[in-house]
Amino acid sequence: GGAELSLEKQWEALKLSCSYTYLNAIIGWQHEAYKASNDLPYLLKAQISHTNDRFFTIACCATLRPGLWYTPIEGGEWHQESASFRPVYGEYNSKRLEPYQRFDLSLNKVHVLDKGRMLVVFASMSNIFNRHNQAGMVYSLDYAVELTSIPMQLYSIYGGIQLSF
Repeated sequence: GGAELSLEKQWEALKLSCSYTYLNAIIGWQHEAYKASNDLPYLLKAQISHTNDRFFTIACCATLRPGLWYTPIEGGEWHQESASFRPVYGEYNSKRLEPYQRFDLSLNKVHVLDKGRMLVVFASMSNIFNRHNQAGMVYSLDYAVELTSIPMQLYSIYGGIQLSF
């Protein structure tokens, strides 16, 4: 279960929108209930945008939430047949990754053409501060040590043109 509250306010060309989401996500396994990885006490999103009809729209968006839950590996056991270590897992979803923070910036310009057609030119910069948001963990070969984390999408820039008719 969960709940969401959102607000939006516009002052002429300036628009602000904010939302707060609470998500109580549970997984059932073998007659037991566990926190799902996306069980979140908060998910905050805020966007501010400015539209100038003659030029473009610019928007900045922030997304903040705690890290996702994950099941830690507490060590490894040697497996003779495969000549390798097998992970020994801790309690299901008992650890959280670091808090997630992402800031994006976008620009677009809509050109109204004849007969109801439109041309949209856009550019987007995602994760503009290049924050290393964690997607998971990497362990040593014997599973004794958490070495580093796997990053989610780092800084990226993309753009394009969209024609609708």
